[in-house]
Amino acid sequence: MTLIVFEDLQCPICQRFAEEGLPGIVKEYVRPGNARLRFAGLAFIGPDSEKALLHVVAAGAQGKLWQLADRLYASQGGENEGWVTDELLERLSAELGIDYAKLAGAADGQVALDQANAMATEAERREVPGTPWFYVQVGDGEPYEVRPGSFAIEEFREILDVALAG
Repeated sequence: MTLIVFEDLQCPICQRFAEEGLPGIVKEYVRPGNARLRFAGLAFIGPDSEKALLHVVAAGAQGKLWQLADRLYASQGGENEGWVTDELLERLSAELGIDYAKLAGAADGQVALDQANAMATEAERREVPGTPWFYVQVGDGEPYEVRPGSFAIEEFREILDVALAG
């Protein structure tokens, strides 16, 4: 079972999910091997969103996608205030053991852009109205939309336990 999370790294509500909801999901479902998470990043708020997304996607090549996303949420500034700077990305990369030169090159490359465009196309096809937005996919089945009432682990438990029993 996979939980697909559509998110914009500049979205303050996504930041709340990353801080309040995601840790419990990782602890109770991902680490024990009962679920996977799939990042589906979007860049609809503005330029900081796009820069952050391309760097997070590029960090995936170094096995650090979720770690960089988490640090960016922790460093989040106001929407379109220019907070996603090269200096911030370089500092976070150093803290996470990411090769910044490779990261920056990959973020400017076609592969990262293609991945970001594929996520945007999927969001458009699924008519994702905003972020964060969630889908569950069981096996090879078609993902279906889920709408937790809050980011509390109890809300996700109800959804994910049903999917696992499914």
